[in-house]
Amino acid sequence: MKKYLTKYPVLKNYNVNEEVTIQCDASETGLRAVLMQKGQPVCYASRALTGIETRYAQIEKELLAMVWSCHKFDQYIYGRDIIQVESDHEPLQAVFKKPKYTAVAQMTTENAHGVTKIILWTSITRKAV
Repeated sequence: MKKYLTKYPVLKNYNVNEEVTIQCDASETGLRAVLMQKGQPVCYASRALTGIETRYAQIEKELLAMVWSCHKFDQYIYGRDIIQVESDHEPLQAVFKKPKYTAVAQMTTENAHGVTKIILWTSITRKAV
């Protein structure tokens, strides 16, 4: 399975001229992220949560996944004005729908070079069963 997911046509080469989407998710024990272009994965990343992080509320884990994935894929998103980050965690939608001056958490981050990255929130649409 691992060989299949890391070879063409599943995994595509990164193109600096195409838009970038990061899909991320958090579970009880870990974080996962996928860097996508035109609906195809370019890069996968995952990590286990630390002992302290496992005690975070789920909404905090989801926000951690978003911030961590942006840092993890920094070399791919550096210099871009807008990066689309997707999560399936519905309670976060309420946070991001608030005006910026009242939002609890705002998804802007600075990297080591002092460049601010603006992250546009979107959600993954769920299919009806």
